[in-house]
Amino acid sequence: MEQQNQVKGLWACPGTGCNFIAKSWPDYNAHVCDPQHPVNAPKHYTVGGIDNIEFIRAKMSPEMLEGFYMGNVIKYLVRYRHKDGLNDLKKAQVYIGWLVDLVGKQCK
Repeated sequence: MEQQNQVKGLWACPGTGCNFIAKSWPDYNAHVCDPQHPVNAPKHYTVGGIDNIEFIRAKMSPEMLEGFYMGNVIKYLVRYRHKDGLNDLKKAQVYIGWLVDLVGKQCK
């Protein structure tokens, strides 16, 4: 059974040790247990003992982080027809989710 990591929406699969992104527990059912899957946060994102996105979140102000998320959404939406198709759309979706969470916290 998969277990949720410290990162909101990041789940760790004990089967392969890979990490994958899901908004909630039921979403993990769609998980493809492939540690090199480009959407599911492969192991190389945590080399050095910290997830890259967690390092970025720790170092950026909320305004900077909002811009980072927006930039990645734009990047993946613009390139999806020319590079990685559906995987790029899924990556954009992840960044949109994080952006919605961040803006939601700022509005409270």
